[in-house]
Amino acid sequence: ALLGEIADAKTPNVCISSEEFEFLHFDEGSIRRLHDGLISVGYRPHAILYLRPQSDYLESLYAEVSRTWNIDLQYFLETIVATGLYGCSRFDYDRLAEAFAVIFGRLGTSVRAYRSAAPSSFLLQDFIRIVSARRIDLATLRTPERLNPTVPFPEVVASREKHLSCTAHHSMPPEQRFDPLSLLDILRVCARFQRSNDRIARTYGARIGGVTPAM
Repeated sequence: ALLGEIADAKTPNVCISSEEFEFLHFDEGSIRRLHDGLISVGYRPHAILYLRPQSDYLESLYAEVSRTWNIDLQYFLETIVATGLYGCSRFDYDRLAEAFAVIFGRLGTSVRAYRSAAPSSFLLQDFIRIVSARRIDLATLRTPERLNPTVPFPEVVASREKHLSCTAHHSMPPEQRFDPLSLLDILRVCARFQRSNDRIARTYGARIGGVTPAM
């Protein structure tokens, strides 16, 4: 159905965006069907991956999954440090990128460092520079507000209270950022994935870093 919709659009460029594409790294056949299907309707596929520092990703993912499941943060952290995975979410980024590069080709795969602290316009501007062969006046583009912000700390606390049938002993401001990892935790995560990030930097030129830098 998607390929039919793309073919009917008859536009020279198409962008298909989804966080769910990450989970295809377990299924080479699905990546190949996506790639070959786009070729079959007349397009030259190019995969673009935006990757954030693993410590940031860990916090963001935990904030999301804690809404639904009763998962202890320390267990979550230890599982990722030990295996590089939580469920279908892969934290060894070189292996994630390689799953797509095997099908799309090295030149058909771009990896970029995602900056969650950057203005919402930064991602759009960076993406346009990758996909557009001509100059575009970015001032003419309307930048939407951030549509998928990280869950704030009070919401994570409320979820844990519900799961554990307890009440937190103190409150926090509603805008409090979810930032539970200690400096030691962050250093452990950085050390665990340093080699993977070094390989990403050498192969794709994207420097992920240990934490998201302020913009």
